[in-house]
Amino acid sequence: MIDLEHSFKAHWEFRGVRFVEANGLCKPGNLRSILAILTTAVALSGCAEQEPRQDQIDFVGCPADGQTGAIDAPQGTPKIAVLDGVPAGDVAYYKGENSRGAFAPHGWNCRVWYGSSGSTLIVTPASINPPYLTPPRLSAPAIEVSSIIGGTSGRFSVAIYASRLFAEPAAGFIQRIKNEGVVPTSAFERVGPPTIP
Repeated sequence: MIDLEHSFKAHWEFRGVRFVEANGLCKPGNLRSILAILTTAVALSGCAEQEPRQDQIDFVGCPADGQTGAIDAPQGTPKIAVLDGVPAGDVAYYKGENSRGAFAPHGWNCRVWYGSSGSTLIVTPASINPPYLTPPRLSAPAIEVSSIIGGTSGRFSVAIYASRLFAEPAAGFIQRIKNEGVVPTSAFERVGPPTIP
């Protein structure tokens, strides 16, 4: 049997105040001190930064239509995400072939449009009905994720955006696209902020 009273040989100090003296763990005057330090430790443990909780989010595959025809919705594995105050069952991860993915409310509808210039994923609570030639105009809430590929026919759009956002770093690329003569040079001019009447 271990004799706790005599085997405890350390001095417990907290900010210079001695709580327990050597060989005196169970002496009457020290029990209040032990309770005080335990209460403080429990209270401070609630102030410690907790690890964010990771949740498993359902994967929802989105069918696609585009340049080479219809593509069935892919099968995917759940995603792991840190949600701040949102129940995991309220969110899903939507993705189709040839597109980026997006987190959106669970139970929404999705579809991808793709071509040589890039892709567009739309996730919305509204129905997305045929024909699927181009992305529909929606009046319902929606999430749209578009990717434009700069090495294909998307290079024209990429150059126009780059001329407004990254004019200096992308100057060589922008000039090459201008030199093709496909897009009018006015498309590359910086447009100022809208004026408010």
